[in-house]
Amino acid sequence: MPSPADVFQIVPFSNADILGGVLHELTGMSFKNLRKMGSLNTKFGPLDSAVRHGAVVRNLCEVYFLAPFGPERPADFAKKYGSLDAFSVYFFNDTAIALTVEFGVRLPTTVGKITRADMEQLPSGLGTLLHWNTFNAA
Repeated sequence: MPSPADVFQIVPFSNADILGGVLHELTGMSFKNLRKMGSLNTKFGPLDSAVRHGAVVRNLCEVYFLAPFGPERPADFAKKYGSLDAFSVYFFNDTAIALTVEFGVRLPTTVGKITRADMEQLPSGLGTLLHWNTFNAA
């Protein structure tokens, strides 16, 4: 269950990062995750049942972004954390960070951390980029 204390990594993207295809790679992770879940299903059977039997663990992948047209612009938010060339700002939970490593998606350097409670209080609001379950062998 999501908790207000959940921690997210703050990752600013520059124009160069976006033009380099990082958003395309991130959205492509869902297809890689589906293939991964298919492989786990072949090995362990239905994943919900495998979770109940302790063979696999379910995790939630979450990536949000700071809404670009609100009172706090992403570039201004990122400057508070020392990023001077941010075009957009994204928030990754630990599962999403782990999947970027597993699937070979190279992210810009994180600039800080923020809790779910603090993130949800941002005046610009949030958008959702990724929000889905993933499974790993236990």
